[in-house]
Amino acid sequence: MTYCAYTHGSSQRPTHTQADSREQACDRLFHYYLERAHAADEHLRAPPGTAVPADFTSGDSALEWLDAERPSLVATVALAADSGRDKVAMLLPLTLADYFTWRRRFDDQWTTTMVSRDAARRLGERDNEAVALTMLGEALQGLRRFEEAIAMLQEAVAISQQNGDRWREGMALGNLGSTLRDMGRPEEAITAHQDALVIFRETGDRRREGTTLNNLAISLREMGRSDDAIATDQDALAIFRETGDRHHEGVALNNLSSVLRDVGRFEEAIAAHQDALGIYRQTGGRHGEGMALGNLGITLREMGRPEEAITAHQDTVTIFRETGDQYREGIALSDLESDRVKQQT
Repeated sequence: MTYCAYTHGSSQRPTHTQADSREQACDRLFHYYLERAHAADEHLRAPPGTAVPADFTSGDSALEWLDAERPSLVATVALAADSGRDKVAMLLPLTLADYFTWRRRFDDQWTTTMVSRDAARRLGERDNEAVALTMLGEALQGLRRFEEAIAMLQEAVAISQQNGDRWREGMALGNLGSTLRDMGRPEEAITAHQDALVIFRETGDRRREGTTLNNLAISLREMGRSDDAIATDQDALAIFRETGDRHHEGVALNNLSSVLRDVGRFEEAIAAHQDALGIYRQTGGRHGEGMALGNLGITLREMGRPEEAITAHQDTVTIFRETGDQYREGIALSDLESDRVKQQT
């Protein structure tokens, strides 16, 4: 990688011509990474039939590029900040946010987005500061640092309210609701998701309306409101199918299958699990595949089919070990032990 700042310990100071040439090379490097990352992000998020940049031939090729360049992209964020290019340091992590979430690289998301937040503050860009805080909350939730996540997200909500930015307020509220749910505070989570839902309907953001409905359904299920959870999941599913969002369609199907199992609708639950698995395997969502397999295994065990449950949970363990999700690997190992106990009874 090109060095973009003079090293004070070097024995010879570069000439003006050398320094100018190096700075121009750095600007080209930063421009290249920012433009390519933006094009890759467009491919990852685009529904079928949507026009996307010609830089990549498909979402798979965009993902391959991001995987290959991830270490350099992370290093570029720090390099941009160190060389005084705050605009790049602010924007590049926000462009990579969906990718980091997709790959569960919450450590990289945390590291780079802290740089983004600090750059936004230096630039006085309060809107992008709020976005960075929202993404930091998401990363901290993934790292299970819930109290810190809540503090970041509450700050993002406050800034967005001060700016009168309803859409970004909705983003922060949605992530806040998910974090509260993971902390075992489903009633507060429901309130946050309902507030976010009002905003996304008001702003006409159908994609995030769907994701908010999906997250709301999870909290409703945890409160024992199964009928409400099923109806809410079905509403989310309808939106994802309408918008062609296959990834989130898989998420909604996976969540719906769990609540169907809760109310004893096992055959419908199995069908939803299998549909979710098909989508995740088609889209390359390994984390989602692991989640769907884990839920499928539980359903099979409750149906008195422990041998099939064992197979599903063995595959779940393999996926979460592969993706480095130790928390969910532990859950899958516990489920596998329950399957084996069931098999012996």
